[in-house]
Amino acid sequence: MPEVDAQARVARDSLAGLLYPTPTVRATFEGELATIVAATNQPRAGAVAATPEPTPSVPIPASATPEPAAVATARAEQGAVSTPCSFDIPGGFREGKHLECFYVTVPENRAAPEHGTLRLLVVRFKSRAPQAAEPLFYLSGGPGGSGVKEGLGLLSAVLAPFLSARDVILIDQRGTGRSQPSMSCGEAYDLRIEFSGRRKKTDARITKYYDALRECARRLQEDGRDFSAYNTVENAADIDAVRRALGYKKFLAWGASYGATLGLTLMRNHGDHLSGVILEAVAPPQINLLKERAFAVDHALGTLFEGCRSDAVCNDRYPNLEQDLYKTVDRLNKRPIDVPGLQAGAMVKIDGGDLVDLLIASLYSSEMLPYLPKMIANMNSGDYRALARVYQFADFTGDSIAAGMHFAVMCAEEAAHTSAAEVRAGFESRSQLSSIFASNGYDDLFDLCKRWGTIAVADAQLEPVTSSIPTLVLNGKYDPVTPAVWGDLAAATLSNSYVFTFDGAGHGVAVAGQRCALSLVRAFVKNPAARPDEKCVTTVKPLKFFVD
Repeated sequence: MPEVDAQARVARDSLAGLLYPTPTVRATFEGELATIVAATNQPRAGAVAATPEPTPSVPIPASATPEPAAVATARAEQGAVSTPCSFDIPGGFREGKHLECFYVTVPENRAAPEHGTLRLLVVRFKSRAPQAAEPLFYLSGGPGGSGVKEGLGLLSAVLAPFLSARDVILIDQRGTGRSQPSMSCGEAYDLRIEFSGRRKKTDARITKYYDALRECARRLQEDGRDFSAYNTVENAADIDAVRRALGYKKFLAWGASYGATLGLTLMRNHGDHLSGVILEAVAPPQINLLKERAFAVDHALGTLFEGCRSDAVCNDRYPNLEQDLYKTVDRLNKRPIDVPGLQAGAMVKIDGGDLVDLLIASLYSSEMLPYLPKMIANMNSGDYRALARVYQFADFTGDSIAAGMHFAVMCAEEAAHTSAAEVRAGFESRSQLSSIFASNGYDDLFDLCKRWGTIAVADAQLEPVTSSIPTLVLNGKYDPVTPAVWGDLAAATLSNSYVFTFDGAGHGVAVAGQRCALSLVRAFVKNPAARPDEKCVTTVKPLKFFVD
């Protein structure tokens, strides 16, 4: 939508000027926001001519004698079938010579493979080595993110160097990106554009948003989708099916955020085919993301406050940062402010819960971290201009997540194993965060899950993963979603794991381009059995906050 793009560019320029007046600092910030704004230029799934329309699942002809599930699954899985690469080929790469695209067919539900199949889009970037080493599979986040789109964004800075020795594989996981059929929810996406506002419990918008998701669920079910099959266990089995289809005996896997959860499930269920795994921003399966959300938020803000206190300059300039934030939260809870949305003329109310939400969203990015104390101080003084601009970026990030896949996983693996009351209790036990519960619409989420038709995953899949597969675990000290202590917890049952926590990093470290973290990944991939040389970790300086 051109008008949304234009508004986003104006917001980017305005926010950069407000917080970061010098050319060098401004350029750094604009580079970070360019990544966020780029999402508004991406077509939403199913709306681009180059993207094949989702096709109905293909039934497998019934045989006279019922087959065992394992045999039927083998019949349903097919080899990799070449297909044109229907995306912009990165500069310096040529289709056929440097990369190739495939569809790999898998059962939708391996417990009932006769019901139908799915097609996964797979992109193989070919190694330049005459005898390539074991391939590197990149596992995207989400759940519901497009692995191809995410991987293409990381190609030049993060993934391309590995091509000197091995193939790099990108996969649109089931229901995501250009895999078929799509689990995208255009109904909810269109509504977000219409509202261009945070979905607040205090008005009708959040209800309409979840009504749109329910309509999406109805449509997908009418199309024949089996929601009980859209989970991390099936997803991991898909990854291993791609391995077989491409003819690899073993591979390395690299996942961040939900990709790390997927990586752990691969280790549990398909570990015989893994040579090594890189996990970033880890939420191990024994952690319930909804139940522990309040802890993650509290931990992230506490780390930010302690970081400022430990920085003499920041502490001198902002000695009461924590009190300043919560005074502002209380003030906005009593009297919300209006900020402009992305649609021309649209105004959106922001309360204290929304403010904390936006601050947490900012903690994702290592580029924005140094400027958050200044932003908090500005708001305490009544200057909300930077908050308004951050809101516009946090509110509109394009249709990059297939909501059908996202909620199928979240409902089966998180919501089914806790309750709205438990989530609420977590926030209310931290009184300064209590308003976040309503602003995030958790009651509506649990109601949606009841109607979504998913089946809770077995408790055994929520147990810690125990493995001796070599594993590199990378944590961001300021990660607001998957705290570093969760990475440590995952590593506790991985006997050959190497764990590193990076100061100044948010949600994702090596995938965010942190040089030292990337060097650790490269060393690990080259020899997973050896602990990477951690010399560079000792040279990483503590985060320095911007004060003027």
